[in-house]
Amino acid sequence: MTIRPSEAFLTTLLALGFGCKGRPAQVLTSDTRQPLALPPEAQDAVRAEMNGMLTSLNRILVALPQRDTATIRQAAAASGLATAADPTLEKLLPEQFLAWGTQTHQKFDELAASLTSTSTPDSVLARLGAITQICVTCHATYRLAVDDHSRPTVPVASTFASLRRFRSDCHPASSSYRLQLTRLAHRVVWGRDTPPCPGRLAETRLGLEPLQGR
Repeated sequence: MTIRPSEAFLTTLLALGFGCKGRPAQVLTSDTRQPLALPPEAQDAVRAEMNGMLTSLNRILVALPQRDTATIRQAAAASGLATAADPTLEKLLPEQFLAWGTQTHQKFDELAASLTSTSTPDSVLARLGAITQICVTCHATYRLAVDDHSRPTVPVASTFASLRRFRSDCHPASSSYRLQLTRLAHRVVWGRDTPPCPGRLAETRLGLEPLQGR
């Protein structure tokens, strides 16, 4: 059987992206940090918490030259222990990760509590150094990774079988065949049979040759 260019694209995509059971193949990496396999919503929560800390650090550094004690205190308190991860998320994280996270939040609280009208920039910078040292250590130890169990299983064999059955009834150059091929590509890329994007946009994104005479 001759494989057309668009089918060859999908075949390659399947070979690279999925294992024999329909799950995404393991991506090889030289990153030796411990992976934190979290579902997408948990990853979003972790990133949001870290982004909050980064925002606090930026606000403190901007306010420091002006010795704006009120802004520094407010920014530090915004990343204090009260903003730590909720118990549901904590159940998914390793103890050491949680310990470093708690220490970081506590040090933000300590910074906020230590500020007085006589606080010097050097004393604030020393506390910021202690905070960022924990951040550096944690990021050198852990990395976020995709939780394969949270991904949908794509029935690769059945999708190709469906395509072959459909091909027997439609000419490969027809709109119907191309629509089926586009939907298959959606399954491969996104893990669900979503409707294709309108017009040529979907075909361009998925590497399909545009239909003539629309």
